[in-house]
Parts: sequence; C-alpha cells; structure tokens
Amino acid sequence: MMEMTNTLSFENVLSMEDLSAADVLEFIREASEFKAGKQVSLTRPVYATNMFFENSTRTHTSFEMAERKLGLNVVNFDPASSSLSKGESMADTVKPCRQLAWI
Repeated sequence: MMEMTNTLSFENVLSMEDLSAADVLEFIREASEFKAGKQVSLTRPVYATNMFFENSTRTHTSFEMAERKLGLNVVNFDPASSSLSKGESMADTVKPCRQLAWI
C-alpha cells in the first residue's frame, strides 16, 4: 500500500455548494486513482463497522472493499448473532459499536 501524500481535507462537507470546481475535480481525480487500484496506508488504526440488517451481498462486499482500499480495519457485525436477537434495543446494540468504530 502506498502512503497518501495529497489528501483532501473536507471532513464536514454537507453540500456540493461547499465545494469549488477545483475541489470537485480533485475528488474525481482521487476517485479515478482508487478505481485504478490505489490503496492508502494510515498512520494509526482506524476501524469501521458495517451494520447491515438485510441480506445484501453486493452492497456489503462493495462497502468492505472500499473501506479496505481506504486503509480501514473492518469489524464485522452480524445482527442474527447479536443481542438484537435476544430483544436488546437497536440503540443499546449500537452504543459499543460507536465507541469501537465509526458508523
């Protein structure tokens, strides 16, 4: 994996109106590099949890592949084997996941 040298720093982009034309072109350039196989190496571990509550092989797989290309460690979550199956609320199930990963 290669180290990211030129990173986009748009942590809280909420609207396309927040971006200039040059920003959009930079996103497109970066996306093209990822499509061509670019991978990144992060300086510290970053975790992601995908919480899919319906079977979706293509969506689940594409999310996980994208996260791995971004250098993230993926924590698997299976609702069938979680405490949801014992009647725990969704809010209580998500709490520890939010502390371990970003969702």
